[in-house]
Amino acid sequence: MNEIDNKKYVMVERNELQEILESAIKNIVGKEETEKESEIKQIGGYVSQREAMKLLNRKNTWFHTKRKSRELIGKKSANQWWYKRSDLENYLKKGLGITD
Repeated sequence: MNEIDNKKYVMVERNELQEILESAIKNIVGKEETEKESEIKQIGGYVSQREAMKLLNRKNTWFHTKRKSRELIGKKSANQWWYKRSDLENYLKKGLGITD
């Protein structure tokens, strides 16, 4: 049996897909606060890499790669990387193909 045969497909109108994606982003990056997100520590709109790792469910090396490729801008202070929360949100939107 082919791997494709095991998949199920659903047709969704573009505007409904947009709503689903926007809802997913809200849940991930904190437009609507959840228990997990209320624990995220930020300073002046910046979150630590540790907190960003929780938000995006990514590892240290992923952030290093994104900084090197300039896809994600980080600032280092006292041996800690910091990212603008809005940059993380925009990165997610771009990856999901959502335009404002």
